[in-house]
Amino acid sequence: MAPEFRVLRLNLRGHGRSGHIEGGLTLDDFVRDVVDVLDACSVSAANIVGFSLGGMIAPTLIATGEHDTGSNVRMARFMHAQIEGSRLEILPGLRHSILVEAPEPVTRLVRAFLRE
Repeated sequence: MAPEFRVLRLNLRGHGRSGHIEGGLTLDDFVRDVVDVLDACSVSAANIVGFSLGGMIAPTLIATGEHDTGSNVRMARFMHAQIEGSRLEILPGLRHSILVEAPEPVTRLVRAFLRE
């Protein structure tokens, strides 16, 4: 995505290399974390790309694999129906890890969406 777009990458609390957390968190907690990072980086407007749980924080482009059993197609269709103006892409033959399974097609999809 870089150098065409400024890219900030982060792991949600309790995910990736962020370390273990005690207690439960809500989607609102994760949203606040993302807003705090954007504020700390002086970002006033952003297009947010999330994967799996991260995609539930601010999904406008909703992409899932045809055979995803985690964030399944039914959930993606529900999110699409709930978010006015969203776009849904179901990627044929893929499962949950679309970024690992098909990084180039997913990158093209996201890049095209961000250019719209």
